[in-house]
Amino acid sequence: MRVYLDTCVLQDLKNDDYKAFLDSLIESKGELVYCFSESHIQDLSRDKTDEKFSDMSFMEMIVDDNCFFYEKRFLVENYTPHDYYNHFDWPSDSSASDTIKEFLESDDDFGGLLKSIFSSVPLNLKELISQSQIPSDMPEGMTDMLLNSSNMYEYILTMIEYSDTLSVEQKKFKEQLQYLHKNQLTQHLNLIGIEGYDGYKITDKEKFRNSYANYFLKNAKDKNRYDLFLDMYYGLEFLGFVQGKPKKQKMMNMINDARHAFFGGFCDIVVSKDEDFINKTKFMYNLHEIQTQVFNMSEFYAFIAIHNKRSDKYFIDLINELENEKTLSNVLYEIKDDNQSAICRKLDYTYWGYFNMLINHSNGNVYFTKDITNFMKGTLIKEIGFCVNQLFKELGKDINLRGKWESNEFELEQEEEWCGRTWVIKNLIVDLKFSDKLYIILGLIEEKNTKINEA
Repeated sequence: MRVYLDTCVLQDLKNDDYKAFLDSLIESKGELVYCFSESHIQDLSRDKTDEKFSDMSFMEMIVDDNCFFYEKRFLVENYTPHDYYNHFDWPSDSSASDTIKEFLESDDDFGGLLKSIFSSVPLNLKELISQSQIPSDMPEGMTDMLLNSSNMYEYILTMIEYSDTLSVEQKKFKEQLQYLHKNQLTQHLNLIGIEGYDGYKITDKEKFRNSYANYFLKNAKDKNRYDLFLDMYYGLEFLGFVQGKPKKQKMMNMINDARHAFFGGFCDIVVSKDEDFINKTKFMYNLHEIQTQVFNMSEFYAFIAIHNKRSDKYFIDLINELENEKTLSNVLYEIKDDNQSAICRKLDYTYWGYFNMLINHSNGNVYFTKDITNFMKGTLIKEIGFCVNQLFKELGKDINLRGKWESNEFELEQEEEWCGRTWVIKNLIVDLKFSDKLYIILGLIEEKNTKINEA
């Protein structure tokens, strides 16, 4: 199982008060794979001291080199926190407005040309909007954007300066949120094309999901899934679907919370102590119909305690699932295609952090695999290696005399060529194979004995 810890959780785990929690977490590693993302490093990069490097070293104790990031698509690489940080030249302390001013007012011909063009475009909104039309509670920065610009260049600078202010001044961002909350559109969403929401709750999830996404796509049809997810996350606050407490929110935190929610969706569990993040993330996962569990710290501590007590499950326990009444009654779905059929059932336990589904197939074989319920459809090599080692520990070397997992036996670029592992136990064949995901396949050498699949 993949676990994603929010930055605030990692910070708390450094505290001596959480030593028991940290010890339990370290004990669970292997069966649980702890992951981090570019968002964690972006959080730390805002720390201008060298303490961020010790924070990265602490993180590595937990997350090892399980790194998620997005470059045109979702990617996983074996980067430690230090590795990922060192891949980039991180921005200086300069604000966005200072950077743009420096570019437009430099000796660079292109920058000067842009300034000249923008300055020549008239944009005097004061001629169209009178002071009396401006709401009295509108934040000052928004008023300045509307009334204090005479051309496009001035408007762009004013807008960017206001964005900088919201990024660094929590009070200004609080005022902005309060204004948006007071003037929210949740009762009038039909006016902007959002359907399936009655002003208080979702009434038609599919209609709401599609129309909500289209609201952000209508002016950017080529928006990628990452940027669309972030826009939809921000919209929860700005459009009033899931509102946090303005006095506790900061703009940069909200931006990175959205990133954490996206990357957390590729894991089985997300952990945070931020109530606002938890509420928004649960809303987004429900909207996207993924079943990543979102825990607060006490819930995850309880989960870890139970997990570590139950982590001594063996191969025989997996076999016994074939007669487990709870498993047999927990049918997820059935598949019928031409002359073949299969019944898919949810297991009562997730074995070795991966296998949580039983498939009884009409071909006579039994399959154990993972019911994937999050964004990630692939399997981490570490997950495969852990399962190989667990089977080796119990069943010994396979029929080809291969023992523990070897780091070079499975190349990511040639994953379809991995031949897996095979054991023979009396008349039972145990295959560990990978195609679209990892499978344990049970078959019988003697065809006349078919009791294995009668469950």
